[in-house]
Amino acid sequence: MSLRIMLLLACALFLPAQNRIPNTQPKQMQIYKLGCAAPSNEILKAEYQKSMDDSRELFKLADGLKAEFEKNDPHVVSLATLKESEEIEKLAKRIHGRLNRCW
Repeated sequence: MSLRIMLLLACALFLPAQNRIPNTQPKQMQIYKLGCAAPSNEILKAEYQKSMDDSRELFKLADGLKAEFEKNDPHVVSLATLKESEEIEKLAKRIHGRLNRCW
């Protein structure tokens, strides 16, 4: 009998905590690395545009590399193909570095 009373009392204590009205205003999430200030909108727009241009170039190079692989022999890799793959790697690292800055 006392176990039922304690369980009922415990439920009565925690029940009001569940009836809270949630905050309907969305919070702005701005996460920056420690020691970095918030970048200005102009900087963000310029970085975004550079990333878009680099990603377009990356897709062009990737399509060209795919075409080179399809036309070449499976056992032969040309120097042009190696240079193109290195350029793809440079572009990918540049985009990654830009995204990995303070913002």
